[in-house]
Amino acid sequence: MNYAELCVTSNFTFLTGASHPEELVVRAASLGLSGIAITDRNSLAGVVRAYSALKELARKRDEALAVRSSHRTDPSSRQDIVEGVEDLKEPILSLPRLLVGCRLVLEDSPVDWVALPQDRPAYARLSRLLTKGKRRTEKGECQLFFKDLLEGARGVILMLCRKGHWMGNLFMSTSGK
Repeated sequence: MNYAELCVTSNFTFLTGASHPEELVVRAASLGLSGIAITDRNSLAGVVRAYSALKELARKRDEALAVRSSHRTDPSSRQDIVEGVEDLKEPILSLPRLLVGCRLVLEDSPVDWVALPQDRPAYARLSRLLTKGKRRTEKGECQLFFKDLLEGARGVILMLCRKGHWMGNLFMSTSGK
């Protein structure tokens, strides 16, 4: 399947997202999605957990595929026995690509922005942008403005979101120049 979910909110967006990032990655893999972007509100925390879960899923998948190829036969019943694959009901042939991102909620914008960095330098700029917003206010909050977005989003693909909804159109891609 050539479908990637580009705006997924995990339980790190309190009172909005319900599923753990690990559950979202497993579900994306079971559906055969080509990619998933964990985009929590002014945070990259869900991405870290999703990345760890994806690595673990890859490890389990490789172990399960190895076990599947080395089965044994029970001599009394003459049935094939496959051990160690209880976790994976169906074989996962491909894993989704994890897209790093977040949903930027700005103080002076009537819409939210899904931000997906295109490379490591853009990821670093997005991280600095979030740090800047978190330093301006008390713990657990983030105060960002549109001016901050323009200054700190070079190399980041930005998608316009209505508050709480996905609009579906690519709105702006900031170039590296």
